[in-house]
Amino acid sequence: PDGKKLAYRAQKIAGYEADRWQLMVVDISESGEFASEPKSLTAELDRTCDDFQWVNNQSILFTTEENGARKIYSVQLADAKPAPFGTDRGQITSLSV
Repeated sequence: PDGKKLAYRAQKIAGYEADRWQLMVVDISESGEFASEPKSLTAELDRTCDDFQWVNNQSILFTTEENGARKIYSVQLADAKPAPFGTDRGQITSLSV
């Protein structure tokens, strides 16, 4: 939101399509170059990160498949501990904040 960080999805091993997608965040310079080492926000999660959306400068919502349904998770940049967000009922088809 403030243009100082970039969030993106990446696999641990580039091109290894069986690998899960992780949600990464990195500080960026004014020119858009990486200004720090990228950090995985979903390293502890045993499933892939799909859609994601910044909530504010410190947290991101993302979707993931869980027991055959798409669910929303929240993660704080400070602790990188994804947690379920919202209700456990129904199926999520898209994410927008």
